[in-house]
Amino acid sequence: MITFYFTVFLLLLIGIGIYSHKLRKNNSEDYLLASSNVSPMLSGISAAASTFSGFMFTGFVGYIFVHGISAIWFIFFMFLGEFLSTNFNQYIQKQTEKTRALTYIELIVKLTGGYENLRKILALVVVLFLGIYASSQILSSTKALEEILNWNQVTSIIIAAVIILTYSFYGGIRASIWTDAAQGLLMMVAVGLLSYYALNKIGGITNLYVKLEHIDYKLVSFYPKDLKFGLLAFAIGWLFHGMGLLGQPHVMNRYMALKKGRKTSRNASLYFMFFTVLFVSMLFVLSLTIRVYYANSTFDQEIALLKFSNEFFSDFFLGLILAGIFASTISTADSQILVCSSAVVRDLFSKHISAKKAVFYNKIATLAITIFIALIAIYGSKNIFKTVVMSWAILGVAFTPLLALAILRQKVSETTTIAMLILGVGTTIAWNEIGYGSNGIPAFLPGFLVSLFVFFISEKLIQSKVSKKS
Repeated sequence: MITFYFTVFLLLLIGIGIYSHKLRKNNSEDYLLASSNVSPMLSGISAAASTFSGFMFTGFVGYIFVHGISAIWFIFFMFLGEFLSTNFNQYIQKQTEKTRALTYIELIVKLTGGYENLRKILALVVVLFLGIYASSQILSSTKALEEILNWNQVTSIIIAAVIILTYSFYGGIRASIWTDAAQGLLMMVAVGLLSYYALNKIGGITNLYVKLEHIDYKLVSFYPKDLKFGLLAFAIGWLFHGMGLLGQPHVMNRYMALKKGRKTSRNASLYFMFFTVLFVSMLFVLSLTIRVYYANSTFDQEIALLKFSNEFFSDFFLGLILAGIFASTISTADSQILVCSSAVVRDLFSKHISAKKAVFYNKIATLAITIFIALIAIYGSKNIFKTVVMSWAILGVAFTPLLALAILRQKVSETTTIAMLILGVGTTIAWNEIGYGSNGIPAFLPGFLVSLFVFFISEKLIQSKVSKKS
């Protein structure tokens, strides 16, 4: 019966995506930006759902499961960074209207100087690293289906891929936004039910603290342990990591798709933050509560929430919760796959594809990207937390410094932009490989600083050459 209820809830979500087909127009602007006519509520909630992803139910829960109350530092400063980043949504919305850009890559490139080589490199970065990011979402769904329905990994990946393709083919970004919003609400209901049930079962918040302390006093310690660079550096690092939201094309295109209006971007940001704070607060408490149930756990901590749900809920509610978890994975993966396909068609090969055939080729690219991502999910890394944090950081470093310079109206040469991109991303990858990000400073900050350092050095060299010539 669990499979039946899960299927019913999932079909409802797919139906929403297919229904959006009625509003579809057969052009690239509609397929990629929903004709820039998305309401603030849909934009904000879908942006939150895309940000949460399956990572929240697996990697996020696993992190809290291990670190206990001290995880509040990581949570607070990361989401504070995301809140600060929402202040730039109006700028992104206005510049989208002004430049008539259809992808986030195209927008950033036009704001930077219109450099085609930069556009192609950014497209390759997006396809590779957003593709890896998307694979971790699909992998999250496999953990859910394996734990609760005992389905094998390959079957789960194929199901997720088929669902994503179904409504992406029908409605493009509109289908993605509509289903993301519905999935976000379903996720909220699922976490709300779990939190209420779990807390009641152990006797409330007070008992939660006492029982955590009984398991391990480190779980109730407010300060994180074994930090390589101290608490301040850790907090600042996660703050900047949160601001890396500005470098996530699958989230930013929600604000690019907003309908015109003086307060639409502000209202979308309010919906985003309200939904985020409520959801994350409930999930934080739920994760700590689950830790109490599995005091002597030896299993993969990233399946703790799935294991708890499977043991304590009826088939109906388990089907609802599983659909909510599964929905969270595809709500992010579908957005990321659409961004990757648009990067291929619009940013890599736009000169070779006519406007009439652009939508057709976008669908072909969506199919190809989905297969590519499914293969990564099968054969790639199985650590969801590390994969998501790394991919997020790389994308943030690729886009955010360029956006910051555009906002400050700084002129940048093509050579400088490419050097910023390559050295910034390279630093981010190296920082992760060395291992300084896990209990030190998240890799976004060093990558971001190196990227800006390249800009300032380059500008000094240019000014020096100009002064010598004069």
